[in-house]
Amino acid sequence: MAFVSSGYNPEKPMEGRISDIGPRKYDSFFPEVIKKNFGKWLYHEILEPGVLVHVAESGDKVYTVRCGGTRTMSVTNIREICEIADKYCDGHVRWTTRNNIEFMVTDEATLKALKEDLAGRKFAAGSYKFPIGGTGDGELVGAAPAPAFPTSCTPRAGCTATPPPPTPPARLRL
Repeated sequence: MAFVSSGYNPEKPMEGRISDIGPRKYDSFFPEVIKKNFGKWLYHEILEPGVLVHVAESGDKVYTVRCGGTRTMSVTNIREICEIADKYCDGHVRWTTRNNIEFMVTDEATLKALKEDLAGRKFAAGSYKFPIGGTGDGELVGAAPAPAFPTSCTPRAGCTATPPPPTPPARLRL
Protein backbone atom coordinates (compact mmCIF):
# COMPACT_ATOMS: atom_id res chain seq x y z
CA MET A 1 0.00 0.00 0.00
CA ALA A 2 2.87 2.34 -0.73
CA PHE A 3 0.74 4.19 -3.26
CA VAL A 4 -2.05 4.87 -0.74
CA SER A 5 0.39 6.21 1.85
CA SER A 6 1.89 8.58 -0.76
CA GLY A 7 -1.51 10.14 -1.45
CA TYR A 8 -2.40 8.14 -4.59
CA ASN A 9 -6.15 8.05 -5.19
CA PRO A 10 -7.22 5.07 -7.36
CA GLU A 11 -10.54 6.83 -8.10
CA LYS A 12 -8.62 9.73 -9.71
CA PRO A 13 -5.38 8.23 -11.05
CA MET A 14 -4.21 11.37 -12.90
CA GLU A 15 -4.73 13.75 -9.98
CA GLY A 16 -1.47 15.29 -8.76
CA ARG A 17 0.54 13.07 -11.07
CA ILE A 18 4.16 14.07 -11.55
CA SER A 19 6.03 11.78 -13.89
CA ASP A 20 8.79 11.83 -16.45
CA ILE A 21 7.61 8.60 -18.06
CA GLY A 22 6.69 9.11 -21.71
CA PRO A 23 5.97 12.24 -23.71
CA ARG A 24 3.32 14.84 -23.02
CA LYS A 25 -0.11 14.32 -24.57
CA TYR A 26 0.13 14.79 -28.35
CA ASP A 27 -2.36 17.67 -28.62
CA SER A 28 -0.15 19.93 -26.49
CA PHE A 29 2.13 20.17 -29.56
CA PHE A 30 -0.58 21.32 -31.99
CA PRO A 31 -0.59 24.83 -33.50
CA GLU A 32 -3.35 26.98 -31.97
CA VAL A 33 -5.61 26.87 -35.05
CA ILE A 34 -5.40 23.05 -35.08
CA LYS A 35 -6.24 22.85 -31.34
CA LYS A 36 -9.19 25.19 -31.82
CA ASN A 37 -10.64 23.23 -34.74
CA PHE A 38 -9.61 19.67 -33.86
CA GLY A 39 -12.18 17.30 -35.41
CA LYS A 40 -14.16 20.18 -36.92
CA TRP A 41 -12.73 20.37 -40.45
CA LEU A 42 -15.20 20.73 -43.32
CA TYR A 43 -12.98 20.00 -46.29
CA HIS A 44 -9.56 20.43 -47.85
CA GLU A 45 -8.38 21.39 -51.32
CA ILE A 46 -5.13 20.94 -53.18
CA LEU A 47 -4.32 24.44 -54.44
CA GLU A 48 -1.25 23.34 -56.37
CA PRO A 49 1.16 20.42 -56.08
CA GLY A 50 2.40 20.36 -52.49
CA VAL A 51 0.08 23.13 -51.22
CA LEU A 52 -3.18 22.31 -49.43
CA VAL A 53 -5.78 24.37 -47.62
CA HIS A 54 -7.96 22.91 -44.86
CA VAL A 55 -11.14 24.81 -43.99
CA ALA A 56 -12.83 24.44 -40.60
CA GLU A 57 -16.47 24.86 -39.58
CA SER A 58 -15.48 28.15 -37.93
CA GLY A 59 -14.11 29.48 -41.23
CA ASP A 60 -10.49 29.20 -40.12
CA LYS A 61 -8.07 28.10 -42.82
CA VAL A 62 -4.74 26.30 -42.55
CA TYR A 63 -2.40 26.26 -45.53
CA THR A 64 0.04 23.35 -45.62
CA VAL A 65 3.20 23.34 -47.72
CA ARG A 66 4.69 19.85 -48.17
CA CYS A 67 8.38 19.59 -49.03
CA GLY A 68 10.48 16.62 -49.94
CA GLY A 69 12.66 15.32 -47.15
CA THR A 70 15.23 12.61 -46.69
CA ARG A 71 15.15 9.51 -44.52
CA THR A 72 18.26 10.58 -42.63
CA MET A 73 18.90 14.27 -42.03
CA SER A 74 21.89 16.11 -40.72
CA VAL A 75 21.68 18.32 -37.66
CA THR A 76 22.37 21.30 -39.92
CA ASN A 77 19.40 20.41 -42.13
CA ILE A 78 17.07 19.97 -39.13
CA ARG A 79 18.23 23.31 -37.71
CA GLU A 80 17.45 24.97 -41.04
CA ILE A 81 13.97 23.37 -41.03
CA CYS A 82 13.42 24.64 -37.47
CA GLU A 83 14.60 28.12 -38.50
CA ILE A 84 11.98 28.15 -41.28
CA ALA A 85 9.30 26.92 -38.85
CA ASP A 86 10.21 29.62 -36.33
CA LYS A 87 10.12 32.32 -39.01
CA TYR A 88 6.80 31.41 -40.68
CA CYS A 89 4.93 28.81 -38.60
CA ASP A 90 5.26 29.93 -34.96
CA GLY A 91 7.77 27.14 -34.40
CA HIS A 92 5.52 24.30 -35.57
CA VAL A 93 6.69 21.75 -38.14
CA ARG A 94 5.43 18.28 -39.00
CA TRP A 95 7.12 15.24 -40.51
CA THR A 96 4.98 12.83 -42.50
CA THR A 97 5.31 9.05 -42.27
CA ARG A 98 7.29 9.18 -45.52
CA ASN A 99 9.79 11.69 -44.13
CA ASN A 100 8.43 14.72 -45.95
CA ILE A 101 8.23 18.04 -44.14
CA GLU A 102 5.01 20.02 -43.68
CA PHE A 103 4.90 23.69 -42.78
CA MET A 104 1.46 25.03 -41.73
CA VAL A 105 0.49 28.72 -41.91
CA THR A 106 -2.83 30.53 -41.43
CA ASP A 107 -2.77 33.27 -44.06
CA GLU A 108 -2.02 33.62 -47.76
CA ALA A 109 0.63 36.34 -47.36
CA THR A 110 2.71 34.08 -45.11
CA LEU A 111 2.08 31.19 -47.50
CA LYS A 112 3.50 33.19 -50.40
CA ALA A 113 6.55 34.29 -48.39
CA LEU A 114 7.16 30.71 -47.19
CA LYS A 115 6.99 29.31 -50.73
CA GLU A 116 9.41 31.97 -52.01
CA ASP A 117 11.81 31.27 -49.15
CA LEU A 118 11.72 27.50 -49.75
CA ALA A 119 12.22 27.95 -53.51
CA GLY A 120 15.21 30.18 -52.82
CA ARG A 121 17.06 27.64 -50.67
CA LYS A 122 19.32 25.57 -52.89
CA PHE A 123 22.39 23.42 -52.55
CA ALA A 124 25.69 24.61 -54.02
CA ALA A 125 25.11 22.44 -57.11
CA GLY A 126 21.76 24.17 -57.71
CA SER A 127 19.18 21.58 -56.63
CA TYR A 128 16.41 22.56 -54.21
CA LYS A 129 16.93 21.82 -50.53
CA PHE A 130 13.19 21.75 -49.90
CA PRO A 131 11.36 20.81 -53.13
CA ILE A 132 7.67 21.65 -52.84
CA GLY A 133 5.30 18.94 -54.03
CA GLY A 134 4.28 15.37 -53.41
CA THR A 135 0.58 16.15 -53.03
CA GLY A 136 -1.70 16.57 -56.01
CA ASP A 137 -1.23 16.20 -59.72
CA GLY A 138 2.21 17.29 -60.79
CA GLU A 139 5.84 16.99 -60.01
CA LEU A 140 8.08 18.21 -57.24
CA VAL A 141 9.48 21.66 -57.92
CA GLY A 142 13.07 21.03 -58.90
CA ALA A 143 12.58 17.33 -59.55
CA ALA A 144 13.79 15.56 -62.66
CA PRO A 145 11.51 15.98 -65.69
CA ALA A 146 8.83 13.41 -66.41
CA PRO A 147 9.78 10.48 -68.65
CA ALA A 148 9.50 11.04 -72.39
CA PHE A 149 7.46 7.86 -72.90
CA PRO A 150 3.74 7.47 -72.19
CA THR A 151 2.63 6.28 -68.78
CA SER A 152 -0.72 5.15 -67.45
CA CYS A 153 -1.65 5.23 -63.81
CA THR A 154 -4.96 4.12 -62.37
CA PRO A 155 -5.67 3.45 -58.69
CA ARG A 156 -6.95 -0.10 -59.31
CA ALA A 157 -4.53 -1.22 -62.02
CA GLY A 158 -1.42 0.37 -60.55
CA CYS A 159 1.14 2.36 -62.47
CA THR A 160 2.78 1.02 -65.60
CA ALA A 161 5.27 2.65 -67.89
CA THR A 162 5.90 1.77 -71.51
CA PRO A 163 9.42 2.73 -72.61
CA PRO A 164 10.13 3.55 -76.27
CA PRO A 165 11.45 0.70 -78.42
CA PRO A 166 15.22 0.26 -78.20
CA THR A 167 17.39 1.88 -80.83
CA PRO A 168 19.13 -0.73 -82.94
CA PRO A 169 22.90 -0.80 -82.46
CA ALA A 170 25.00 0.99 -85.05
CA ARG A 171 26.85 -1.28 -87.48
CA LEU A 172 30.57 -0.98 -87.67
CA ARG A 173 32.16 -0.49 -91.06
CA LEU A 174 35.65 -1.83 -91.53
